[in-house]
Amino acid sequence: MTKITPSEHWNGFNFMFSNGWSISIQQSDDHYCRVGHTAEVAIFDDK
Repeated sequence: MTKITPSEHWNGFNFMFSNGWSISIQQSDDHYCRVGHTAEVAIFDDK
């Protein structure tokens, strides 16, 4: 089952999957994408 929660630390949210993976999406002026209207995405595997 996928769980979507607001981020506790920045303007964004997290997708948490039952296979242990999570995807974090950050929307702000402080992320690493510097062109246009973008969002930074990080994908984590617990293994």
